[in-house]
Order: sequence, then structure tokens, then C-alpha cells
Amino acid sequence: RKNILIILLMISLCLASCSFQSAKETETIPIPDQFTAFKLPDPIPSPESGKGSVVGQITTSNTQDLLGLLVYLGELINLPDNMYGAYLDTKTSPSSLISLEDGKFYIKDVDPGMYSLIVYEVVMGGRVYQDSNGSAIPIKVIDGEITDIGEIEFNLSEIE
Repeated sequence: RKNILIILLMISLCLASCSFQSAKETETIPIPDQFTAFKLPDPIPSPESGKGSVVGQITTSNTQDLLGLLVYLGELINLPDNMYGAYLDTKTSPSSLISLEDGKFYIKDVDPGMYSLIVYEVVMGGRVYQDSNGSAIPIKVIDGEITDIGEIEFNLSEIE
């Protein structure tokens, strides 16, 4: 009986150690300070030389859904049948906070190219801006230009 208790104790310590190591290795994503109001610059500044910028607005039926949201420009992936997917690397992808007042965002000084917009909720993950067929909608960033993608409707319950 004493041996069983020792074995159970060793297993418990091993599991606790494995869980602790996993927790340490988990990537953390910075949570925006909701008390610092993000405001779109007015006027929007011209992008740096060799770069472009993207502006838009996230609309939602519940303004509370804007809390904790970020927008990213993810890598666009070509799929068969003229479809697109998206890949997000939160460490390197261009991003912006979202204004809690009106849902506007501004991603500045982005390398020209093709991207996909990803609305990211820190706890629930991301949702790719896509058409009715489920294809990511391409966003073209052009050198020296500000790309306005307009209003994007977002419903937090769709990613829960």
C-alpha cells in the first residue's frame, strides 16, 4: 500500500511538472488596455515610403463586443477553385487596436502585397473576413496608398 501511494505521488508530481512546463511555453498575446482610447488619426497620415496602410470599421450589434478585439493582416493563402485562406502569425502580422467609440481601425506602414483581414478576440481566437462561400477576401495593400476596406460586420457569437 505504501508503494502505491509513492507511485501515485510520483505520477502527480510528474503531471504537475508537465502542466507547469506547458503553461510556461504557451504563447501569450498582449491584451490591449481598454482604458486607453484608441482613436483614428485625423487626417490619416500618408504611409512611409515603400509602404501602404489599411483603414476600416468593425460594426457589431453590441458595442461591448469591441472590447478586447484586434485586427490583423494575415497572410493570404491561395486555395483550389479560386478560393483563399489565411494564416496569422500574431508576432509578425501588421495589426491595430479598434476604437471602442466607433469600431474604426488603422494599420499603418504595411509592406505592399495581398493580405486577409482577421478580427481577433484574445480569448476566443480569430475570424477571417470572408465571403459567403467561406473564401478569405483578399486585401491589396499598394505602395503609397491608404486602402479603405469599409465596414466589416462582426458577431462575437460566431466564433464561440
